[in-house]
Amino acid sequence: HQRHPLPRGQASATALNAIGAGVLARPLHTPGGDTMYRITLIPGDGTGPELTDAMRLCVEATGVPIEWEVHQAGAEVMEQRGTPLPDEVLESIRRNKVAIKGPITTPVGSGFRSVNVALRKELDLYACLRPCKYYEGAKGRYPEADLVVVRENTEDLYAGIEFQRGTSECA
Repeated sequence: HQRHPLPRGQASATALNAIGAGVLARPLHTPGGDTMYRITLIPGDGTGPELTDAMRLCVEATGVPIEWEVHQAGAEVMEQRGTPLPDEVLESIRRNKVAIKGPITTPVGSGFRSVNVALRKELDLYACLRPCKYYEGAKGRYPEADLVVVRENTEDLYAGIEFQRGTSECA
């Protein structure tokens, strides 16, 4: 993996909370006494690296001191290592408690199982929380909106189990 430190600034619990989607990253204390946060970053493939670069610029603007622990996953990793999701990626996420992942290609019909589904299963990420809130000054049709959509993430369509119609598995 690669580590990419961002410029240091004052840690903001609010900004970090937004980064960690409600879960604070484990703080790291540097020899100088400063506090940094280490976050696993999986750039992904296709548009993933471009999108994660843009995300990092936004995160840098918060002033939260972050050390990125970058790990690769996806189709290119599958070709090189025989698995699209190496163990060290999961170990990093478990250790750091927070990860940000860019889009990762899922082959249709063959190849390997979706990295998204594998992450959800391995890390028991049952629910996807999508907060929806109106912010003063932003254009919106529903200024009174303030809700959270909870989407089941690991069963039914997201279980990663598919069977061909007409086979005994579908009966």
